[in-house]
Amino acid sequence: MEAKQVNFYYEGMKQAFIRPDSNWAIKALDFRGFLEDFFKLLTPELDGQFTMQDRIDEYYDSNPDEEAMRMRAHRTRKKLNYIIHHFIEIRPEEIKRVSVTKGDIRSIFEDLVLIIYNATNVIPDSATFELLGVNQSDCLKGLNEQQKDAVLTDSRIVFVNAGPGTGKTTLLVQKMVHHIIKNPQSNHIVALSFTNTAARQLEEKFQQQAFMYLKENQYELFNGTIHSFCLRKMRKYYQLKGRSFEYMIIGDDELFDFAPDICRLLNDKYTLEEINGFLSNSSKLWPEDLSAAIADIKARYKFISLNGILYLFDDLLSKDQEFADWILASSDMLVIDEAQDLNESNFTIFSRMLGLKPSLKLFMVGDPRQNIFEFNGGSYEYLDKFLAQYQNEVTRRDLSVSYRCPEAVLGFVNGFTFMDCENVPLRSDIAGQIQAKAYPTVQDESTSVVDSISAIGDFDSCSVISPNIKGLADIIEKLNANNIPYVVLGGRRKIKSHIKFVNNLLRILYNNNEKSILSVCRTLAIDVKTQPIGAPRHFSPKELFFRHTYGRSLREIHKEYDRLEWSLPSLVDAIVDKLLPAGMYTEPQVAEDFKKLRSLISGYKTIKEYLDAFTIDKERFICFYEKDFVESVAATDGPCLTLSTIHSAKGLEWKYVFLIGMYDLNFPGLKKYSNKTTDKHEKYLNTKKKELYVACTRAAQQLSISYPEVIESIEQTPSRLIAGLEIS
Repeated sequence: MEAKQVNFYYEGMKQAFIRPDSNWAIKALDFRGFLEDFFKLLTPELDGQFTMQDRIDEYYDSNPDEEAMRMRAHRTRKKLNYIIHHFIEIRPEEIKRVSVTKGDIRSIFEDLVLIIYNATNVIPDSATFELLGVNQSDCLKGLNEQQKDAVLTDSRIVFVNAGPGTGKTTLLVQKMVHHIIKNPQSNHIVALSFTNTAARQLEEKFQQQAFMYLKENQYELFNGTIHSFCLRKMRKYYQLKGRSFEYMIIGDDELFDFAPDICRLLNDKYTLEEINGFLSNSSKLWPEDLSAAIADIKARYKFISLNGILYLFDDLLSKDQEFADWILASSDMLVIDEAQDLNESNFTIFSRMLGLKPSLKLFMVGDPRQNIFEFNGGSYEYLDKFLAQYQNEVTRRDLSVSYRCPEAVLGFVNGFTFMDCENVPLRSDIAGQIQAKAYPTVQDESTSVVDSISAIGDFDSCSVISPNIKGLADIIEKLNANNIPYVVLGGRRKIKSHIKFVNNLLRILYNNNEKSILSVCRTLAIDVKTQPIGAPRHFSPKELFFRHTYGRSLREIHKEYDRLEWSLPSLVDAIVDKLLPAGMYTEPQVAEDFKKLRSLISGYKTIKEYLDAFTIDKERFICFYEKDFVESVAATDGPCLTLSTIHSAKGLEWKYVFLIGMYDLNFPGLKKYSNKTTDKHEKYLNTKKKELYVACTRAAQQLSISYPEVIESIEQTPSRLIAGLEIS
């Protein structure tokens, strides 16, 4: 798009913003027109039947690295639609109204300018920046004194203990911006987050600040998870050295496919059921022979797990000086979010990099009270040991002002005591409310919660949180009965069989992966063990597969893919049309899944790039995992209620939070720990207190905690962890 066209949008939006003869709702209507027209220009291949939502998705599906900007574009679209729709005249006597301020419109104006700039790299004029209220001389504007002190602290290693709502993401972004401005020759930043969702939120805020304050500065930023950082760097290094990174990445959920192989390797020492039970737990709990068997299988099939990426990266750092020099040349500052949830391998890598580069700086933000992912290997003890190791180089800071959590909620959680960390008291200027209620039955609890949400009316501002996904079942039933739209976070672990099948075919196309060949053969009942009668030699399973009609058809598709230089969507189309077993089309969702897969895969250039992303960026492909809940019958493209497990709610916030199922048998649910040692019993309770801390601090205005008094004719007692609350 030419600069002249882009400046037309900037000028039009600027004039709409300053025009005195219209109210803020009319300005919103103008802005929506600009946004829609802009995405029409970006997606000329789509005809007039496609909505703005379709066009935004189409554009960002082709640009998967811009996921943070997709979130901004959709959020802006929803804001504009909400404002406009609430000013539509329904009948002469009934006109909807919504309060719209200049600040609301200025915020939307800023988002629109940033969306257009990101897509075109055309910088708006100075008058636009003046309207946005940007004072480029003060990048620390808006920080409180504690935050400013943390940003300005120049120690080599800084750890900021930042509780919920204290501005962790803002602090990280401002530290990065400040460092780039003050250190123009030391401007390579590596920003690492615990999840891809958190990384995208960090990137979104950084884009906004960089747009305002770093237009004159040169810098290089990597933003993502530590797994994506290590993988991308290793893959790039191998490419530069003319070598092939042959490893195929698998997620923990795919380890279950190895159960039969493990059985054979261990001479049936464990049953399939026992092995699957082990695989469901943290690898720390695996028997030594099981761990060895899995390592052997991974090496044989050239598979690597997410943690295996970290081990390989650290091994290269320690043994390949050229690789270490190359990595450290592009790493002047490490910025770490959610440091309390990182595992031992993460801190091993940080230590290695700090030892190899004395000028490297490390800025970490975390909250030990929110360390709830120990089952994934992340524990506060690793952070604690790391800080003790570098105690002479570490500066610690605390943030104690919460801009999210109301004082009523903080008054409750500030009273918690933890066995492994201090509970730094938080304060807030928000009054808020907290209430605890008992209901006769689960059905009564669900009915009351759904009625309360209906009365609030603003579904986007509400969330129902449960200790587990099963606890949401009755709520879901009532929401569907009342046609209330909802989305569910958490509870999905297993890849849908038809998606896994196609991914295995793609792995075969990429490197003839033997494990994927065996998996496909099991699905299709192709015998690759019996040797042909009169065969001149012994054929491997791989050779037998490609002698089979199905294997030959797959190779023909691969030849066409190479010869005609198909795109990945075209390759997937050919696989689905010609090679997918007919039985996989029995479920109605399959066709929609492949349509979505075709869309998401369009942004990747190679088979390997897509397959790696599928494993590492699970949040992006979560729609391809089997659901253990009933989906919403109402359309979910507008405002939606959020249902979530406690773990999936971490890092998020809503005005109104309903924490359900808080009876003692369910939470903390000590039944299986009643015969454990005192130490294990206390550690388990400590973890559950942290989960409750996380759940409660998701509320920005009102927290409602509830439980049923009777379940299946058995009387229940309130969770011992909410004993300090008055229950009505």
